[in-house]
Amino acid sequence: MDTEKLSVPVVRFVSSVASEFDLAEVVSVLAMSGSANRLWQFTTTKGAFVVKELPYNDVEQYFELRKAANFEATLISKQLVSGPTPVQNRSGDYVSLLTDSRGKESPVRLHHWFTGAPPNVADPATLVNAGHTLRAIQRAGSSWSVRPKGSLQLWNTDPSSVLEHFLASGHFDGASSTALSSTIADALELVRAGESMPGDWIYTHRDHKPENCLSQDGVVAVLDWDECNYCHPRLEAVESALRWAGTDDPNPENFIAFITGYNELGTTLETLRDQDFAKWIAELLSWFCFQARRTVGEWPEVTEAERIASAVLARNALATLQSSLTAIPRWTHLL
Repeated sequence: MDTEKLSVPVVRFVSSVASEFDLAEVVSVLAMSGSANRLWQFTTTKGAFVVKELPYNDVEQYFELRKAANFEATLISKQLVSGPTPVQNRSGDYVSLLTDSRGKESPVRLHHWFTGAPPNVADPATLVNAGHTLRAIQRAGSSWSVRPKGSLQLWNTDPSSVLEHFLASGHFDGASSTALSSTIADALELVRAGESMPGDWIYTHRDHKPENCLSQDGVVAVLDWDECNYCHPRLEAVESALRWAGTDDPNPENFIAFITGYNELGTTLETLRDQDFAKWIAELLSWFCFQARRTVGEWPEVTEAERIASAVLARNALATLQSSLTAIPRWTHLL
């Protein structure tokens, strides 16, 4: 492998990954695009792999990540869902804590390279298959682990406090802090309403969307299982249907096609209420908090270019949060 164009931390990272996951000789390394986690394509004498660094996971999340990886591996190995095959390290685990490409200790995961195309979200058959796939994951999750209640709140810093620090950083000009604070408060109220919904919370994917899927031979394959956790199945289904239908201006026919596929495997979701969109609102809040915290420099390893990009993503999340809260009364008529 030609290491002349790689930094010293990257070279060390490649070597440690190859040793930890028994990859033999690494022939080439290519950085891949990613909005938060860092992705690499390793071509080795054993084949091609995707390597993912997860530098923003704290210790508690790291242990949740190991549970998520085991859930993914079980479903893939039993062919309950299609997707890239996760790779075990020398100890038989799917997650390793290594010194990453920037010299910080981070969880690292590997998957065999998976060839597929972005799913055609305008194709009704693809949408029905996507609904099938989510329900298959949920059925497996209901056997894997169930809790009587759970939380949609993935942030570990109060969103109101995050907003205050973000506005003080000067990355959001001309916005009314009062209006934005009201938006955060309204969002939190809806999230809590969703969390109080009756019914068990099952272990599931929690991030089923077109961006996390590939189409292979007409089958929707699922990627990015790192956010697996407990969720009310109804909240996950509605949020996923919205993502597949288009969250800016959702196509009702696409929304219905996804839910049709979902319902065909035994769950009937026929009407919608405001609180059914609580997971979508919670995800927006979480995304805003994460990108705003990157913007203000809570993680010193984040580059200036990444901070600038995060500021844009944080602003966009706030705008989408405001428009989504306004649109929810219309969205309840999608079914």
